[in-house]
Amino acid sequence: MLKVLKSKNHSSIFTWDDKYLCSRVNPQKEATDWLKLYKEQINTCKNIIVLGLGCGYHILELTKVFPNKKIIVIETQKAIIDYFVKNNSMESSIINIQWIKNENELLVNSEIKRAVKEFFVVLYCTPIIKIFPSLEVYKSWLMGRNYESLQWLFGQRELTTEFNLVHLGIKNLNQLGPTLLDLQRCLNLKESVKSQKIHFQMEALSELIV
Repeated sequence: MLKVLKSKNHSSIFTWDDKYLCSRVNPQKEATDWLKLYKEQINTCKNIIVLGLGCGYHILELTKVFPNKKIIVIETQKAIIDYFVKNNSMESSIINIQWIKNENELLVNSEIKRAVKEFFVVLYCTPIIKIFPSLEVYKSWLMGRNYESLQWLFGQRELTTEFNLVHLGIKNLNQLGPTLLDLQRCLNLKESVKSQKIHFQMEALSELIV
């Protein structure tokens, strides 16, 4: 399943089921370009959650540019973790790699639950997400893509969706719970929020709507 190859610039890469997880030409440049897309988001957060190790070049670039950030990498394949640790022993010692095999493991994982209590950003590479569909499921949970995932995220922060929305002027909520539109309306009220505590809660909300 994992097949080690060389890129055109002679870097070690691999395929998974004959599918490339990174550039076959210059994976280092690809990693640099990828990180540029997220720099602004990363600067405003404390924790970084990355979906998928891939061939590891984007993770190495991330640790180089942001050495003081807490980085958690969620990986679904043990063979990929073993390959990365074997070939990047120093870097792997400072990266928190979590082997998550299903969404139930994601929701009870203590490291992930701890990370989402604070300001965090979710990063991913589209080719990796496409190869491993379970990562797409994890992304939905971590980014609050539906009511159930929003409940879980608020639960980790010991907040309730009803308090955050109603007390910020959002009324007449859907009986099934708040929608993403309700949350967006909350964000539009940020300038009128006087309580510092509520302001920080709104900042937390802004992480959940992408």
